[in-house]
Amino acid sequence: MSDEQRLHNIETIFAPHLQTCMEVGNVNRVRALIAVYGPPAMKSGRETLKVIFRDAEAWLENASQYETVNGIGSMFNKEHPAVQKAMQTRLIKVHT
Repeated sequence: MSDEQRLHNIETIFAPHLQTCMEVGNVNRVRALIAVYGPPAMKSGRETLKVIFRDAEAWLENASQYETVNGIGSMFNKEHPAVQKAMQTRLIKVHT
């Protein structure tokens, strides 16, 4: 895969997914997405990607601190429409 195709995928697939993961409070997934896609996004020269990943890093720092105090998984919102849709389509299983 070319660098251009990889950046296109980050921009059109993984950056929106990252934003959804922040909305639902999926701290571990945000951490993983930043680890894999953050470095190429930050080196890309695409300002929109840089902003998204900088915001995600700041969010992750705050969310990690919150979960340190309130427990792992305390940021996760099972009632978020994206989570509900994924549960209905059996993409994920959320333990209560």
